[in-house]
Amino acid sequence: MPSLVLASGSPRRAALLSEGGFEFQIASPRIAEKFDAALTLRELTLWNAVRKGMSIAQMRPDTVVLAADTLVALENQIIGKPGNLREAAQILRRLSGRTHEVCSAVLIYRQTSARSAVSMTFRVFVFAASAIQQSKLTLQE
Repeated sequence: MPSLVLASGSPRRAALLSEGGFEFQIASPRIAEKFDAALTLRELTLWNAVRKGMSIAQMRPDTVVLAADTLVALENQIIGKPGNLREAAQILRRLSGRTHEVCSAVLIYRQTSARSAVSMTFRVFVFAASAIQQSKLTLQE
């Protein structure tokens, strides 16, 4: 049975797999997430999940690679991931008391190699949740 590789540096994603009883290795993709105004939230989330998974699968053939991406949009503007605590607080203040959209995409990918051929199997799932209402935050929160 091929081993499972989580293509993510996210502690939360690793915790979810561990809590589910999965045995896995972690490989953090070394690619920058793409932001393109021409793509929808769903398209961009899917594109990032695929890029992350493929970058790891190329280095680790004959494994099952699990990659994911989640993005948030407010008033059709995609909000990037915060680089530090100050940016995280700014994003939370922007979302406070407002409705926003969250979209996640998950890629499960397996590439097998043989002497003269490469076989690929993949599944992509996109989960979109719209109209998420953020509660109004106080300054202390």
